[in-house]
Amino acid sequence: MGREARHQHRITPAGVEIAQEILAEAQDAILPLVPHLDTLRWLFIVLALGGIAVAVWARVDDWKRGGKLMWAGLFAGIFARPWARRVAGAALASLTLALFILNLRAAAERVGRAAGRLEILERDNVVQRQMLDAAARRPRSRDDLLERLRGGGF
Repeated sequence: MGREARHQHRITPAGVEIAQEILAEAQDAILPLVPHLDTLRWLFIVLALGGIAVAVWARVDDWKRGGKLMWAGLFAGIFARPWARRVAGAALASLTLALFILNLRAAAERVGRAAGRLEILERDNVVQRQMLDAAARRPRSRDDLLERLRGGGF
């Protein structure tokens, strides 16, 4: 039983490849949106504020028609209307999507910084390897140095 439970949580190489393909496709779909993130953020903020304004307007309209304005009644009155629920749902969906896109942007920035650090490390490693190779070929003594100078191999 313990052995079976241990094998149930193992990820197969095929599963990893499928996950990589799915993530690559998602990345290809999202990357064209990156230049427009600031515009989309403001669009979603305006949509959310518009939804709030419509909900408050509906409640004030009820109050003008003779209803009592209470905080509990405010939200109950707003969400009693089907169109208000749709507006609130759209606002929440917009906010969720905006937060998701902003999170993707932050993740892309972190990945970019990590790639830059990796590039610097690789360049430093190449230089260090060249220095180590040069140190390995250096003359070990004065006599070796003189031999190299006389032979023209320096």
